Amino acid sequence: LLEFKKRIEKEFDATGEEYVSEKATGMAILYNAYSSSPQKLVAATRFITDGGALFRLQENVTVPGAKVEDGKIVPQSIEVELKADAYGEGANLAGPLTLSLPGLQGSEKYKKFYASAPAGFQGGFQGRARVISKSDRTKAEDALFREAHNELRLEIVRKVPRDFVFIDALAKTDVPKIDIPAEKTRTDRFRAGVEAVSRVLVFRGEDARAFVKDAALGGDTTKEIIDGSFAVDYAVQEFDSVNGKANVLFGGSVKTKKIIFEHDLASLVRGRKEEAITTVLKSRDELTDFSVAFFPPWLFWAPDDEKKIRFVIE
Repeated sequence: LLEFKKRIEKEFDATGEEYVSEKATGMAILYNAYSSSPQKLVAATRFITDGGALFRLQENVTVPGAKVEDGKIVPQSIEVELKADAYGEGANLAGPLTLSLPGLQGSEKYKKFYASAPAGFQGGFQGRARVISKSDRTKAEDALFREAHNELRLEIVRKVPRDFVFIDALAKTDVPKIDIPAEKTRTDRFRAGVEAVSRVLVFRGEDARAFVKDAALGGDTTKEIIDGSFAVDYAVQEFDSVNGKANVLFGGSVKTKKIIFEHDLASLVRGRKEEAITTVLKSRDELTDFSVAFFPPWLFWAPDDEKKIRFVIE
């Protein structure tokens, strides 16, 4: 059982268009410089920039407690995602930015809990825009699957050892991971990728040929295979790519011929005349046809020396 892996990534055009409303988002670092006790904050907690842009926390978090070192408070932090409260481009702000928590205003915690957004916020938009349509995703998926399958097959053919048999029906390709942006994502072009895995069961062709050969000859040592007549066919009934097992029917066609033992024939015809030689050779079932010739032509019997008797077998 052989395994081949391939990752394919390509860019595609987005062809959809519709009215889009999106909020700016960004990552922020939330600090606790108040006390050594952790502070829980719930999703939707408000954060505000010095310019008055409002953002909200996206999920519940616990800010770790500050540390006290040499009598001084050392703030501790956690990274959080913040999203603008309003749609549109107004909250697309370049970083770095400092944000406060208006909900703590009027308490001692107000200046001790704060956030910074080093990269700022982006992604806010409102209006008609190019988006990824359902058909865009389908076309991208089909194209990636097709290319991954083709490249994997080329790699299989290239890497399977020559003395092993590779059958298409004993190969299964799975795509465990697909990375395609969601439908209606605002963009002109998008990048998508797949990870594909092919599991291939191969076996030695000589093992199958030996089985067919044994069946054809049936242990008869007086027969041999005719060169170029060997053919083996395979029919896959079941393939378990996980456990590396398969049920495969195979059979073959082959032509055999009787082995002509020249030494035996020579001992039978030596010293005999042509009529006696003809009678002997006609009784041999390994011969389909034959002709007898003497040289020099005035000889009427075969030599007694077997080394002087020559056979031409076709």
